[in-house]
Amino acid sequence: TEQTHEEVYNRFQEISEQIRSSEYRFIIHPHDTITTFKCAAEQNSFFREFETLRRLIGTNKTAYLLDYGYLNIESESNGVRNFDYKIPYIVMPFIQGKPLTHYIEMSMSPVQRLINSLQWSKEIINIISNIHQRGVIHRDLYSNNFLYNCDTENVYLIDFGASIPVGHRELDTPGERRGARRFMSPEQYKNPSDVDFRSDYFFIGALMFYSLTKVTPFNRSRDATTLPLRFKETYKDKIRLSKDAGNTLCNFIDKLMEYSPEKRFQTIDEIRIAFKNMESKIQEDLT
Repeated sequence: TEQTHEEVYNRFQEISEQIRSSEYRFIIHPHDTITTFKCAAEQNSFFREFETLRRLIGTNKTAYLLDYGYLNIESESNGVRNFDYKIPYIVMPFIQGKPLTHYIEMSMSPVQRLINSLQWSKEIINIISNIHQRGVIHRDLYSNNFLYNCDTENVYLIDFGASIPVGHRELDTPGERRGARRFMSPEQYKNPSDVDFRSDYFFIGALMFYSLTKVTPFNRSRDATTLPLRFKETYKDKIRLSKDAGNTLCNFIDKLMEYSPEKRFQTIDEIRIAFKNMESKIQEDLT
């Protein structure tokens, strides 16, 4: 039986209070090696997500923070009990939907695939605009991190474990590479700590590429110097649009996925304007 967000939240609060109360004691003996995080990267991921979710409180169509804190767990040493062991927790709302990958991989006509891709992409651009306004670079905008509710036709962004709040890049572990390598920008692949908003723009293009072709711009064996596939060369045999509309679509996606960030769109407003122009030309063709 599905529970509402409020019920889940209230239940968590009850459990939290029970753990804090004297009725529920968790004794951690000194000879037991128990750590909250398995490695530095895991710890960084948690606090990165925690910091990001705090920035996103009040945003629509993203995971965000309902509650956060530490559960104090009692430890015992030489017969003395102290509340000196803390387990961090975060609480987020439940989002109804399936990963966008599920719908992209479904069989459908080329026209329907194009219509769906435009619908999803418009929402995704708005979502990315919202999180960028909050000073957040996501760095993992691939299809599994978007949930789609087919009943409401809404797209939601989740999983901010790879994200970085602008100005807090030191949270990264040196040499750590996070994100889906088949979708990520070349500069992020080289140095994930040294990226800006334009790296997320690359993901937008890569996701559109995948939603229209069911092919990813890179394969798993890519390296830092691998060039992304050109959308026009991959899609040209499937285009059922006029030359003008087809070229506009291809140029839009290829520009989002330029190898050099300087050659991509430089702002989200530029992307919106170009998308609106492309969408208008495609709709004229389809009507």
